[in-house]
Amino acid sequence: LGAQAASGSQVIVDGVEDFQVLYGIRSAGSGGDQFRFVDADDMAGRWADVAVVQVCLQLRSEGPHPQATGVRNCQGVDQAADGRLHRVAYATFSLRNLHSTGQ
Repeated sequence: LGAQAASGSQVIVDGVEDFQVLYGIRSAGSGGDQFRFVDADDMAGRWADVAVVQVCLQLRSEGPHPQATGVRNCQGVDQAADGRLHRVAYATFSLRNLHSTGQ
């Protein structure tokens, strides 16, 4: 995982293949609240409507691992086994102190 700069990426944590943040915009549905998850590029002035944040962290081992298998990555795509151990973790956080949006 790295920060983009004019000269390229800079590694700040070894073993991180991907880190994604999606923002959940609440809408009322027939079964209760539902969320539409979008990335920051699709927020366009909707920051006040964000009710939850979903984070995905995709990690890999430094070297070969005997239990290496394929994995569904943070993009939702099956990634073939490459001899390294991969782990993907998701967490969804509800934001507190939200004001009512009238929805």
